[in-house]
Amino acid sequence: GGDVEVERSVEHLLALAAAPALAELREEVLDRALHLDVATIERAGTGDIVARVGDDVRKLTESLDEAVPALLSSVMAVGFTAGGLFALDWRLGLAGLAVVPAYASALRWYLTRSGPIYAQERISSGARAEALVAGLDNAPTLRALAREREALRGIDERSRDTVDVTMKVFYLYTRFGFRGNYSELLGLTLVLTAGFLMVRSGAGTVGEATTAALFFHRLFNPIGALMYVFDEIQSSGAALARLAGVAGMPAPQTSDHDVTPQSALVLRGVTHAYEPGRPVLHDVDLTVAHGERIAVVGATGAGKTTLGAIAAGTLEVDHGHVALAGTPLGELDAVTLRRHVALV
Repeated sequence: GGDVEVERSVEHLLALAAAPALAELREEVLDRALHLDVATIERAGTGDIVARVGDDVRKLTESLDEAVPALLSSVMAVGFTAGGLFALDWRLGLAGLAVVPAYASALRWYLTRSGPIYAQERISSGARAEALVAGLDNAPTLRALAREREALRGIDERSRDTVDVTMKVFYLYTRFGFRGNYSELLGLTLVLTAGFLMVRSGAGTVGEATTAALFFHRLFNPIGALMYVFDEIQSSGAALARLAGVAGMPAPQTSDHDVTPQSALVLRGVTHAYEPGRPVLHDVDLTVAHGERIAVVGATGAGKTTLGAIAAGTLEVDHGHVALAGTPLGELDAVTLRRHVALV
């Protein structure tokens, strides 16, 4: 009953303190992601950004909801039970404490190996999200170019990679569990041995030895929960690092170029190919005056979306010139550019 009350109190405090902080971090990451330069977004991929704002935040939320209450209740249980061992007899208490190096060794073994794997898991999850988002967003074009099977294979490969990394995590955690079980066996053996020696020498009773063994056996669950907390810290730490990586990126710089509200957007000799030798656009000229409306008509896969992305500055051309009021789009900061040109 006491453990339940502690967990409820902790969950209430987390809802008041941690949840708003996490929501603020998520908003900050999203705001910074929306103001990233085009090259960075292209390198990372939209799906990776979605995974950071969605899946990584979910992982942090689950860790706060589960790990922190488990940590506090387990620490209390371990503290009271260890105190009970020493209350029975200081020698029985020391026998229980003698197993601490074994737990520490298992934990050190796990922490040095799990961190990189959890980081790899978050990266793999982002790559899978990128493949899914790219496939869904470009489904009509992929069908028109008869490349939908290739996209599906890419999604399958990313999904298999994610599953493989997840299996590595479980395999490592299972081995960590074996080391924890070994520590439990060692500790219980030490307590029973100490109790046997005390009873044989007349320094203790069978009841004390039995009670000490039951006390130590009661430590199995809370110590196991503490080990689980360290696993959650590794996983949520990898997610937090990805969020902090976006939030800590420098703000976009403001350019010194002056763009008047009536400026025209000019494209000259624009050529672009996603793959060498397969141009989507070839030597395109286009001028869009201020307030002018232009309809670009063509079959699926003809390059309409590519042309719009180039005109909006979200895609760099392979060859050609794109300028607003005579200034190349690449020299304009995102804030100035979006006041005049936007892709919706």
